[in-house]
Amino acid sequence: LYGTVKDLNSGHPLLAQIHVTDPNTSIIQSVSETDQTTGAYSLFLPKDRKFRIDVFNKRYSHNFFTYNTLKLSDFNEVNKDFELYSEVDLILNIYDSEIFEPLDAIISLYDNETGEVLNVEEKEIEKGMYSLSLPIGKVYRIEAENKHFETDSFKLDLSGVVQFSEFERDMELEVRKVDYVFNITDEETGEGVEAIVEIINLSTNEKIIKKVKTDKEGKLKIKLRDGTQYEINITPQGYAFYNTTVDLVEEETNYITEAKLTPLRKETKLELNHIYFETNSADLNKESFKE
Repeated sequence: LYGTVKDLNSGHPLLAQIHVTDPNTSIIQSVSETDQTTGAYSLFLPKDRKFRIDVFNKRYSHNFFTYNTLKLSDFNEVNKDFELYSEVDLILNIYDSEIFEPLDAIISLYDNETGEVLNVEEKEIEKGMYSLSLPIGKVYRIEAENKHFETDSFKLDLSGVVQFSEFERDMELEVRKVDYVFNITDEETGEGVEAIVEIINLSTNEKIIKKVKTDKEGKLKIKLRDGTQYEINITPQGYAFYNTTVDLVEEETNYITEAKLTPLRKETKLELNHIYFETNSADLNKESFKE
């Protein structure tokens, strides 16, 4: 059995170890090396046996094949060349763990043994999908970070046997939650008002609506997603409709809304904004309908 071992990309000859192993017992029968200058090797396999031939370099991929000499009737020459690769492609899919939307993230790469930050450039394939080329021979720790989410990381061991040129990994980041307080009171008396609060997530394609009720003092404490915009609708019985926007994207946010409701009486005046009429007409145009 003879041939050469080369770098897949450059075609340069490689110094590699070749182990001949009994596939049934995993006992190594012989160990040899390629020629450092030419990458060539040659070895003999006796008849009436099965063999596993492993070819590897600690900074390259691992290759192997099995050969059967049970039916060998005379001397035979077999040429077998190998091409090993020194890097693998890692595809990362970064998701929001709650709504499974792809996320932009900062990707950091570390040597898992020393903690050293490694300078490997990632390529953004599309939103939330990144590609990294990692040299074989290390144990890596890959970290994904988004300021509104908990950081996630995992280990990838490329220090041992590597037989695949591409790996893909999903990383689902858990969103940070903030405690948000609503104080809903009567504008005139300052007393708390029981009400149904409708919360609409404006930051996602899908509008997630949640209806919750305040306590008797008009207080509501609820966990909202950091980095998200919400529309808040309050429709208490006997009071004017109340609407506001909560913006948790900004860094400095006051996590409380003071909703002072106007009682509905005969003399109550309510201001309506954004009311538009057609030119020279008493007909409202479409922009007014929402208000």
